[in-house]
Order: sequence, then structure tokens, then C-alpha cells
Amino acid sequence: MTPQLYGYTVTPHGDTQPVLRWEYDGHREDNPVWSLNHLQGPIQITVGPTTLPLNDWHLPTGWVTLEDIIRFCIVDLAAEYRHRDDNWHQLLRESRQATLLELAEIGDL
Repeated sequence: MTPQLYGYTVTPHGDTQPVLRWEYDGHREDNPVWSLNHLQGPIQITVGPTTLPLNDWHLPTGWVTLEDIIRFCIVDLAAEYRHRDDNWHQLLRESRQATLLELAEIGDL
């Protein structure tokens, strides 16, 4: 089985629009306009004389796992989490590795 679609978002509490979106759309393989794995959001990005919202670009990322997003939220965004073990980082690492091995076995990495 090959994954065809994923999407993760970071949306502040009370907002309706995400500030960050990690997406993959395998249905676009024949369309070279977009990177299949990409990051988007309403954040303004300046490159040289050009400033555009990240939503106007499809910034390539490679595969992003759910474990990557959970770690990002806990570590970088300081999100509160409730887990009975303090070894959440090891659990995420093991789960992420298993996901990446599955993707490699089907040839999607």
C-alpha cells in the first residue's frame, strides 16, 4: 500500500485557519508544478526583493511523519502533553523509525 495523501496543521486555539500546513498529495505526481511533500502557511517570506505568503509557494519538505509534528509541537511550540511516561521522545523516535522503514519498503522514500 502506498500513501496517497497526508496533511498536518498547526492552528492556534480559537482560530479557523492554520498557521502551518504540511501536506503530501500523491495524486499530483504527473503535475511538476507542486512539490508532492510541502509546507504552506500565511507567513510572509522574503527572498531577495520578493515578499510572498508561504501559501503562494509549495516549499518542499520530503516526508513528514506524525511523530515529527508531535515532537515539533512539544519541543518547539511548548505544547502541553499528558503521557504517563517521561520517555515520550524515545517512543516517538521508535514509532517514527517504524514508519520510515515501512515507507522505504514500499519505495516511497
